[in-house]
Amino acid sequence: MTREVGDIAAALAYQVKKEIAQNFFGTRRALEEEKEELQREKEELLKEWEEKVLPFLRKIRLLLKGEEEGRAFLALIGEKALAGQREQDEGEALPKAGPSLPLPPFAWTRKSKYQKYLLALYRAAEAEARALEERFQALVTKGKLFNEDLTHFNTSFSLSEILSLTSALKEVDDAKCVLGENCEPEAVPHLEEKLRLTPLNLDESSLPYLPPLKTILKPLKELIRGAFRKYGEEIEAVWPSGFVGPGRK
Repeated sequence: MTREVGDIAAALAYQVKKEIAQNFFGTRRALEEEKEELQREKEELLKEWEEKVLPFLRKIRLLLKGEEEGRAFLALIGEKALAGQREQDEGEALPKAGPSLPLPPFAWTRKSKYQKYLLALYRAAEAEARALEERFQALVTKGKLFNEDLTHFNTSFSLSEILSLTSALKEVDDAKCVLGENCEPEAVPHLEEKLRLTPLNLDESSLPYLPPLKTILKPLKELIRGAFRKYGEEIEAVWPSGFVGPGRK
């Protein structure tokens, strides 16, 4: 009878250990997958920024023509906004990604048309940037909740105890996915490092910041007027189709 009780107690103890290990590795796998998904969403937002915002800013820089004017524009909006831009030919068209190109504005003079057009391009870029920023902030909130869940998970389990359990168990498949087929502590160096999940880093400044037009309107207008004075004829050569029409300089 005593032996039977001992066998039952051993079986129950084994089952408890197995459930603890399965709970740990199952939860860990779910957290790892969630972290990967959040990181993927962040990368997609950064890619969308490049596809939907950056082309408008590059078009503005192209139409400003001069290197000095380009640097001045970059200083206005911040270097990060145009980071990673590719070299382009003067005749390069605005990529199809993103919103439609603003229609040629009405104005009595070509100089005024030029200014209105560049401002329309910036407004289009700003609208896209604001929409992406809202989505990114929602992602940051999800990231903070994930980190809270991860902190709770880390404080609920002792990694050394989990390693001790897995060395005695042979039926926890999730453990093998993380530690390898051989879960003996002495067989796999730095097992605790392999088990430990790090917090998600979603820096709130990760998405490029584009200043609102109202905050840079005056210096941007001055920059546009100066560019037209210096490069009027060259600028007209790369204006969009339909932009140049009746009007005085």
